Amino acid sequence: TRYEKMIMDVGRMMGPPMDIVALAHVLDNWEWSKDDPVRLATQKRISEHENAARNALEAKDGWKLQRIWQFDASVKPKGKGGASALHHQMAGIKWKATVAKNRYREATNALREAIKDAVEESDHMRTEAFAEVEVPEGEDAIQAPHPSVLMSLTKFGVTGMPPKEHDLHTLVENWPFSSDDPTVQLAAHWLHSRSLLKKSSVSYLDIAINGGHSQTIVKAYSRAAAAAV
Repeated sequence: TRYEKMIMDVGRMMGPPMDIVALAHVLDNWEWSKDDPVRLATQKRISEHENAARNALEAKDGWKLQRIWQFDASVKPKGKGGASALHHQMAGIKWKATVAKNRYREATNALREAIKDAVEESDHMRTEAFAEVEVPEGEDAIQAPHPSVLMSLTKFGVTGMPPKEHDLHTLVENWPFSSDDPTVQLAAHWLHSRSLLKKSSVSYLDIAINGGHSQTIVKAYSRAAAAAV
């Protein structure tokens, strides 16, 4: 019968994954008793979906909102018969959740692109840093730092941030969503790793310079310059 088919369809729509829009359409076209347990269960699932979306909005959890919010502003009212079940039950949250989900998607895409650019910049700097180093030769190399090494040390600083890394840092600092978001955590972890690399490289370079061995200084400089501005 049509009722039995409807029950099977609703069971499939409830998932996983749940098809919230299709469930709302079931309510829009409901032909049986309003007290039917299937109808009540469907209404309950939509309410649970709404509550989850509200909680995600309040927590600024864009990652969770993106996963649970399945419909957008394109969902239209039912028509002459009045507002659809979806519009009726989601009236207070629909637009806010849709806007927040779109903002999160844009912010996440920008952050991922910034991570990619910062990593590429770091790799390029490392290649240039090694190309700048001129390895001294001969016995004099053991006596004192080679002039080209000292000149390169003046050229490269070990404080501040390269442009792309700075852009990434700015995006992380001004992240408008939850701080436990996996994408922003990835970016923050990369920035923290870069910071540790710089600190350890500077310490290694300082020890090498105090030791006065050019070969060691060259290696230390290469390591520091690759992490420097």
